[in-house]
Amino acid sequence: MTGPGLAEEALRDSEEKYRMLVDGIQDHAIFMLDPQGNVLSWNAGAERIKGYTAGQIIGRNFACFFPPEDVERGRPHEVLRMTAASGRHVEQGMRLRKDGSRFLADVTFTALRDPAGKLRGFSEFSHDISARKEAEAQLLQKVEELSRANRELGQFADGAAAANMELEAFAYSVSHDLRAPLRSLDGFSQVLLEDYGDKLDDEGRDSLNRIRAASQRMGLLIDDMLSLSQVTRREIVPARVDLSRMAVEIVAELRQREPQRQVEFIAAPGLIATTDPELMRIALVNLLGNAWKFTGGRAPARIEFGAAEEEGRRDYFVTDNGVGFDMAYAGKLFGAFQRMHSTAEFEGTGIGLATVQRVIHRLGGEVWAKAVPDHGATFNFRLMPEPAHDQ
Repeated sequence: MTGPGLAEEALRDSEEKYRMLVDGIQDHAIFMLDPQGNVLSWNAGAERIKGYTAGQIIGRNFACFFPPEDVERGRPHEVLRMTAASGRHVEQGMRLRKDGSRFLADVTFTALRDPAGKLRGFSEFSHDISARKEAEAQLLQKVEELSRANRELGQFADGAAAANMELEAFAYSVSHDLRAPLRSLDGFSQVLLEDYGDKLDDEGRDSLNRIRAASQRMGLLIDDMLSLSQVTRREIVPARVDLSRMAVEIVAELRQREPQRQVEFIAAPGLIATTDPELMRIALVNLLGNAWKFTGGRAPARIEFGAAEEEGRRDYFVTDNGVGFDMAYAGKLFGAFQRMHSTAEFEGTGIGLATVQRVIHRLGGEVWAKAVPDHGATFNFRLMPEPAHDQ
């Protein structure tokens, strides 16, 4: 077979392959219309989306896919006119299924012309986007809800920050104003003991000593409260800090206060971090001071400051062989005025670890502890990750 016969057979083969391909598409409606809009072909996707079989729809006008109000205002005819004029028309609109239910469709119309330019009909390619639009609407609603929640959270955070600042300012003011009368109370009690002690009996002298001791403890508590409030009030100024050297200096100061103590102290060398030096010193003073205090009855006493790499990050630690504590109470450890031991055993105000936690949190890190009663304690802290160029 040669000439026109071969060309016609090739054309039929091509059309058959195209028809098989189109008929196999399930998620898009693809069909042909004559110039008046009557349905000429129908694929499986059109049947699934619109509900008509090919036998039920071929020959009917495609206006039956439009809602009645669109048909009444001539929308089907307008669509064909615009497609014929421009060659292609794209729109999103409501369409009807066979059962009368509506769905939102994404539709593309294409004008089909013969080589001479005569209009032979139209093709429609459409897709049900109702589920997608509903999901988009739900997502938009969730985004709006989240945005509203974020705004409310921001307003709450601003209010909480302002209230916190007012509370800290009040605490600072009250604590500062209490210092003077406490000093007077302690001073006058001392004067009474020195100048009139011989005129008092043992019970009177004991009462004055108790007054002095109580006022001094209150003074220490006020100093610690001021220190705690100042942690959140001062500006963070990051710098390269030699934590090893800082720890050695702090322990040296502790040795000067109690030269009679025999304490073995080990500091890992070269522990450098980018952090605020003043805040970091406050944290280490409290951690090393606690270790020094709670190893008071140990012979020999041992304190170590070091670091370990964990999951690509550095965890610092202060560990000792002191009295430790029961981990059942670890949840209260970093609360203000929380104590694991009585003042009769170890003096203190219960503010130190609360200060440590506030400092470490301000520095972008976290702090935790583990211990065994009578077998020492270890306090770990992790700082904000170092910038990449500082690694």
